[in-house]
Amino acid sequence: MVLNLPETKGPYNLSEGSVLVNGARYTVDTAIKSRLVRKIAEERMEKFTEQRGGFVILRSQSTNSIRGIGGSPYPTDKLNRTIISASLSAAMGNGRYVAISDSELDELDVNVHAVYAINSLKGKSENEILDEIRIGETGVTIKYGFHGSTLLPYVPIEEDWDSNTFLENLCVDAGLSKTAWKNSSADLSVFNTQLFREESPRGKITEA
Repeated sequence: MVLNLPETKGPYNLSEGSVLVNGARYTVDTAIKSRLVRKIAEERMEKFTEQRGGFVILRSQSTNSIRGIGGSPYPTDKLNRTIISASLSAAMGNGRYVAISDSELDELDVNVHAVYAINSLKGKSENEILDEIRIGETGVTIKYGFHGSTLLPYVPIEEDWDSNTFLENLCVDAGLSKTAWKNSSADLSVFNTQLFREESPRGKITEA
């Protein structure tokens, strides 16, 4: 089943992606120095009012590791608000990562994943589910009872996973057995994102 997202003009161009990254960068920077950022950050991304999911990832340039991540694949809010919430979650710490300190701000690369499609795989066979996984192109998310997890498209590339291993690790990350994705009660979805990122902290923004 395809979740019907509001119609838009299509995938974002680099100029638009740059607005999203700059909006995320502004939110991260000012979230550490001030808690009153939402209104100004929302105005900076005022054109992105369509309902979309999105993620913000903060990477340390010195260690080439993730320092914070926030977001959701589901279109539950306007994209500008989604990016603001994801930025704050990534910067302030969310249980998985320690909050960013002021001294780290100039060492962080900001990455924005704008979700433009999400498809439910509920009711599909195991082979059909595996066929829907495109390594490096699709992220996956699972909800099963009180458990849930999401893995972005870059993860299986970095970990050298195939589609089956990708799904198994999604389940383990959610606190489930590694074969839980095969259960008909599991709410499994795949999603596609556009990735816009800083090549260096506060540096040139590119689409990956």
